[in-house]
Amino acid sequence: MALQSTDIVEFLKPFRRVIDRKAMAVAHRALALDVEHIRGMAPFAKLEVRARLGLESLCYVDGATFMAVMDSLPEKEEVEFATDAGALLWECGKAKGKMALLDVEGMDAIAHKISKNAQPFPHAAAAALRLGLLSSGGQDLAAAGYFGVVLDPREGDGLRIMSTDNDTIASGTLPGVALASDEPVTISPEAAELLATVIGADGKLDIGEAYVLYRDKNTRLLINRVAPLSRDVAATIAKFDGSSIKTQIPRDRINAFIKRATALAENGRRDLKITLRVRAGELAMAFQGATAMSDEYCLADNLKIKQEMSVEVHVERMARALSHVEEIILDYADRGILIFAGGSPSFRYLVAGAAR
Repeated sequence: MALQSTDIVEFLKPFRRVIDRKAMAVAHRALALDVEHIRGMAPFAKLEVRARLGLESLCYVDGATFMAVMDSLPEKEEVEFATDAGALLWECGKAKGKMALLDVEGMDAIAHKISKNAQPFPHAAAAALRLGLLSSGGQDLAAAGYFGVVLDPREGDGLRIMSTDNDTIASGTLPGVALASDEPVTISPEAAELLATVIGADGKLDIGEAYVLYRDKNTRLLINRVAPLSRDVAATIAKFDGSSIKTQIPRDRINAFIKRATALAENGRRDLKITLRVRAGELAMAFQGATAMSDEYCLADNLKIKQEMSVEVHVERMARALSHVEEIILDYADRGILIFAGGSPSFRYLVAGAAR
């Protein structure tokens, strides 16, 4: 029985994080379609998803083109595939067409096997991964030693997932989850996003000397490890574990303020900074531009803090964490550090601003 177009589109979703249509290497632009699997690869990982397309042999197609065609097909109609004369033929309802096959080398199936040391990796890990990678930056941070997302099993009662760009630190914790390693493991932010995308039921995660291997009944993902971060992020977070001065976050008012300040900013959101102030026991936000300003008083009051504080933060960093946090911790605001925290899973987001 042929797969429906809707099913194929679903199978292809994680490959959107793998295929790079601008890549120099053909293997990084292609999808491998064989009897039982769809396979793609990037510099940071190789992905295989079980999908019986009805093909009788392996073939390679341009990944971006194939996904665009599948997206355009009539919904919930069966799709028939065949190969002939160097082309992939497809037919779906009243639509049909063909595309050229590619010659690809170095795109073999994943040969690595899950070892007996592999540990269960539950679906809840996806949320912790997305929280823990919030502070990850691009490849340009590699020279400074800040490129990567850390899976750290040293939490004691679970797995901590962390990243930093030197100005912010993000940490998501998975209680009760173990890692097949006693030491932290670092993967690229792209690999962490991909792993969060593919996690399914009954998944397991294995650790090799140079790789991380995820597997469930439908998916295999082989991730290349990257160099450890130059900073022990867990040790840094441990220095800011206080939470005696905190208040709930009024997300709706903060979001409205950010939109208003962004609209007033001359240089756009990328360079925009806002100020969080504590004065007379009240928390307020302010924005001051060259030709415009905006204030939002009394976001929270009755704070148990006597001194005045003013911390300047990039609005983009704050916006990235807002949907995940429940409270703001002010214990270290006089040192220019704000901490956003939330639960389910446990999350802490440290932002370094400018105290004055």
